[in-house]
Order: sequence, then C-alpha cells, then structure tokens
Amino acid sequence: MASHPTRLAAAFLGPSLPRGRRFPLIAMVFLLIPALSQAQIRITEALVNPLGSDAGHQVVELANLGGTTLSIAGWRLVSPSGVAVLPAGRTLGPGARYLIHLSADGANDALHYYTGSGFGPVSVSAHSLALYADSGALSDPSALRDFVQWGSPAQANEELAVSAGKWIGGEYVPITSEGNSMQLCGPTATGATAWIEAAPTLGEANNCSSQSESSTWGRLKSFYR
Repeated sequence: MASHPTRLAAAFLGPSLPRGRRFPLIAMVFLLIPALSQAQIRITEALVNPLGSDAGHQVVELANLGGTTLSIAGWRLVSPSGVAVLPAGRTLGPGARYLIHLSADGANDALHYYTGSGFGPVSVSAHSLALYADSGALSDPSALRDFVQWGSPAQANEELAVSAGKWIGGEYVPITSEGNSMQLCGPTATGATAWIEAAPTLGEANNCSSQSESSTWGRLKSFYR
C-alpha cells in the first residue's frame, strides 16, 4: 500500500525536528514535488545535421524517463532560432517519446509536432536548445527543465542552465557527422559527457551501445580542458 505523501515527507525530514518546525518544511517539500516530477522529461536526441538539406529535416526528441504520465502542454523549446510552444492536451507516459520537427510543416499527432517556419533551422556548427516548463519567464532558472549545447561553449542560455543545475559550464557536445544525431545516454546526468554521436533512433531507445569516435574524443576533451 502506498504511503500518504505527508507521512513520506515527514519521514524524509526526520523525527528530530519539533512538530512546529516540521510543517513549514513539509510544505516546502510539496512545492518541490512538481519540479522533481517534470525533471523526468528530457531532451534525449537531436538530429541537427541530417543528410542533405538541414531546413525542415532537423528533429528534436523529448522523452519521459520517469514512471508517471506528465503533461507537456505549453512547454517551450527555445533556441536562438525561435521559441516553439507545445500544443494543448499533449501528455507523455512513462517511456514515451515525442518528436519536434524544426522549421517543418505537417500534421501534429501524439508522436509528432511540427513547428512551422516560425522556428528557423538551428546551426549545425554551434547552437543550443533549452526546454522550459509551461510557466515562468525564460530568464527564470526554475522554469528551465533541460539544456544541451554543441559546437562551442557559451551558447544561448548556458549560464541559465548552469544556474538551474542542468548543465556544466564550458562543456559542449562535439559537432556530429552528417546523418548522425546527438543522443543522451546518461538519463540523470548533466553536461556534454552524457551525450554520444550515433545513427538516429528518433522515436525509439537511443543507441547507447554504439558510440562514435567523435563522441569519444569529445568526452576526452571535457576531462582535459
């Protein structure tokens, strides 16, 4: 039988605190629960250097890496190329993935969202992507849920992501070869070393058992920088 949330919070805070001081801290725990749940949603793959033309063929994958269904309605994907607001009614169950097609038109459904021309192509050589919850200013670290940058450090929103604990300052994912994607292989990790380069697996589990040479070099550079 599941424990009552108040008892769980009290157990977490410990019995040594007087009752009068326990309840404000319990309230604080309850305020943190939504943010902790939303942290289950990650940017898990980015195909920014597809074969052929980039415009209309770049894709970003979100995934629910947690155990509960969560709404991503109104969430915002942000880059220097624009802001894409995810549609109403969209939820992700445990393990579900959601593909965001940048600068492309199409029919939105449970798996695909097309940003249209309002979200221009992202740069292959150096750029960033930041994922925000449905509320909070884009300058508010508490609203930022995930982040990745590639090509070089100090891309847009890096400082904010570091402040939010979603990235390690100065790190970046190496540029991918044409046709390959960046894939997250450290579900609870932050920073460039959680990412590899591999053949795209959009909509499916990442290919974390097959790591390319460029990704390995990127990891080594992060250790010896």
